[in-house]
Amino acid sequence: MVIGLPLAQFTLIRKAINEHFRLKFGKDGEFIAYTLPAVNRACQALGRVIRTETDKGVLVLGDYRYSFGDVNFGLPTWIRKEAIKTTANAVDFKF
Repeated sequence: MVIGLPLAQFTLIRKAINEHFRLKFGKDGEFIAYTLPAVNRACQALGRVIRTETDKGVLVLGDYRYSFGDVNFGLPTWIRKEAIKTTANAVDFKF
């Protein structure tokens, strides 16, 4: 289970790195420099659940940002295809 998006602390150095990537890659620069590493950290944590083809587990991304936009785009294709979007208020989980 990953709760939240594990973004790096926003410091002056991080701000300079984001600005550099924005200048180099345009509007995608901040995604590449700041958001994508956070998505990668989340995926690394999820990877600890399933190690072999016979392992079974439930992967939970507890933040609405994983379900849309750049954050969703940064997730591996298999996660996007297999994901079941729900809310904390949902009572009937169907698998």
